[in-house]
Amino acid sequence: MIKKNIASLAAFTAGDATTIREVFHPENDKLPLGYSLAEARLGPGASSYPHILENQSELYLFVQGEAKVFVGEEVEKAEAGEMVWIPPGVKQYVENIGKVELVFYCIVNPPWEKSDEKIFDSSTK
Repeated sequence: MIKKNIASLAAFTAGDATTIREVFHPENDKLPLGYSLAEARLGPGASSYPHILENQSELYLFVQGEAKVFVGEEVEKAEAGEMVWIPPGVKQYVENIGKVELVFYCIVNPPWEKSDEKIFDSSTK
């Protein structure tokens, strides 16, 4: 068994401008996982940069706040308790439309790899 406390994990700013805590990744944890799991955060009014994961799908599980999720041409509002699936190869980003920090978990399948992520600047929304 491996047990982690999210507050004890190092936070960093990812290439898409979200604050990330990597919870489980098969390369870092030496586990036979077919996915990776990270916590993402965005302050009120902030948004991630548009990005594409070429070969991975993502599942976002929202645990705090309110968001607009942009996936290709689709836009959906999401809040705590809701999930959004994002297929591989589709431009996407998240905007915090609430008054509190947005917190969501990202399950990436197969596991996230930097070489598969293409990040666009914020002007390409």
